[in-house]
Amino acid sequence: SNSHEENDSKNKPTKRMAELDVMIAEQDARGKGIGKECACMMMLYATKHLHICKFVVRINEDNVASRKMFEQALGFREV
Repeated sequence: SNSHEENDSKNKPTKRMAELDVMIAEQDARGKGIGKECACMMMLYATKHLHICKFVVRINEDNVASRKMFEQALGFREV
């Protein structure tokens, strides 16, 4: 997790947040780590170049695979 904070025009710290979304549409491509790799690459780019320090995802309760990937493999927590 990147703890980088930017200052707004009044020099107050601001946290930059982004919503992350990954979809592997082809059923044959699922379960091979492609979603995790994509999410990692997007988060790396966003933290390094866009100074994003917090990511959120919205996942349907019945999407077990996505919940598992984000919670177990990437360390997200449900709020």
